[in-house]
Amino acid sequence: MRVLLREQEPWLLSRVTLMLSPTVNERESMKNDLTLGIRRIVVVILLLAFSTRIHCQDLVGEGSSPVATIRKANEPPPSMSESARQNWSPMGLPRLRKSVPIGQPTPIESNSFRVDPLEVTVGEEGKPQRIFEYDGVRVLKIAPKLGWERPLLSNESTLFISFQLYASLGTLVQVGGQSFLFDSGPLSNSGTIYYKGKGGAGWVSTGIHIPLEQYSEERLAALPIVTIRHDPAREQWDSFFGTRRILGNMPIASKDRSNWKIDFQGGADGILITGLVQSRENPFFEDREARGVPDAVLSNKDIRDAYAVRGRSMPLLYERIRPDRIRMAELQANKM
Repeated sequence: MRVLLREQEPWLLSRVTLMLSPTVNERESMKNDLTLGIRRIVVVILLLAFSTRIHCQDLVGEGSSPVATIRKANEPPPSMSESARQNWSPMGLPRLRKSVPIGQPTPIESNSFRVDPLEVTVGEEGKPQRIFEYDGVRVLKIAPKLGWERPLLSNESTLFISFQLYASLGTLVQVGGQSFLFDSGPLSNSGTIYYKGKGGAGWVSTGIHIPLEQYSEERLAALPIVTIRHDPAREQWDSFFGTRRILGNMPIASKDRSNWKIDFQGGADGILITGLVQSRENPFFEDREARGVPDAVLSNKDIRDAYAVRGRSMPLLYERIRPDRIRMAELQANKM
């Protein structure tokens, strides 16, 4: 083969010989070429990794394929058994379960309530919200000073709107014609829930104070499940914190129905939303007149007296995300 190369392709043989027996200068030149080649490969890999990361972030922001793998807002945890799934409900609302034990309030028909899928929309500045999964829970993250809104199921009939938030100071929530604010209050390291007074005349404290905790880079408060009974016919609203009715038959602040909606506006550190449900029936107990009081209380004096003393029904059992889980989930996401 060597003779054949010498006779037919002498230039090729000289190159092969050069590679096999290089001089000192040639070895240095080859070393530099190799170093340059490695650097180019590293740069290409870094560029590919960077572009892939940006693409994944865009997909998360736009709700594309990576989001499709995140647990749906109306789905129970995947590890639950089939029997446990029958008793699961969004935010633990008892009448949204598929089946209930004998003696418990009957489930609401599926066409009488709507579990919001918690999908992204474009904010006022054109910046998308983000969807993550923290501690196995679907989370819609809204940036500071940006908003996310949903239409009401009805502007005419009574609705029960339940939501679960992790709110920062300055967070605003509008439910129909009534507005709420989570902001600084009398307690240090905590926030207070306020509501808009009649005719929009200032903010009034509910007396509910929630401690602030560190969730990754944000200072947030894990609000209880809040349910607002919005009654357009009577122009009134009630508020439930958990299952306890805190405020009842309050006048709606704004009567301009053209602007009625559900709207969340991020405070200083934004908001995390993990649940939103609109129901045409009371999600806690049977309430034919949708007045926010159990039917049994209205028909039985003994029960009514007991209800007045107790002031609430059974506690809700629902999922929470823990502050230490947030950071862990973000670190894992950054490795992907």
